Amino acid sequence: MKKEFLDYLKIYWKAAVISLAALALNAVFLVMASGARGDFLKKNEELSALSSKKVNLSQLKREAEDLATYESRVKSSFLTNDNAVDFIIFVENLARSTGNGVSIKSVSEENADRYKSFRIELAGSYNNLVNFIAQLENSPYLAYAYRVDIRKVVNTETKSSGLRTVLDIKALSL
Repeated sequence: MKKEFLDYLKIYWKAAVISLAALALNAVFLVMASGARGDFLKKNEELSALSSKKVNLSQLKREAEDLATYESRVKSSFLTNDNAVDFIIFVENLARSTGNGVSIKSVSEENADRYKSFRIELAGSYNNLVNFIAQLENSPYLAYAYRVDIRKVVNTETKSSGLRTVLDIKALSL
């Protein structure tokens, strides 16, 4: 019986050692898994940050394209020596489209104010003059009438009256 007891004791002892070894291995794996979990979470956060930066980068590219469009629109609003003739043609066409006769009297450049000044003479009715000024102020150019001289003119031959208007216009230039 003693021998049987010793055999059982050996089996229990071996089982206890194996259980302790398994428990120690589990502890080691648990520590390694928690470290790997921490690394995984850290890498996942980095990936999320990079993904949001990628989204921000694509959004920035779209905004840069929009800004380029606005920049070209703004640049075309300013008069340069190259597009001053285009502005004069625009003013002449605008006057004709609003039913006014037009004559460009003078063009000058004011470097201190960064403006180009135009003196134009319009012939037409009051409504046509108002339409001209309204459309000029809503034009793609940064221009406005800063002096208006209106005189009533009577044609003695046809006995009709109209307005002769001298406008001084300033257009912002680069």
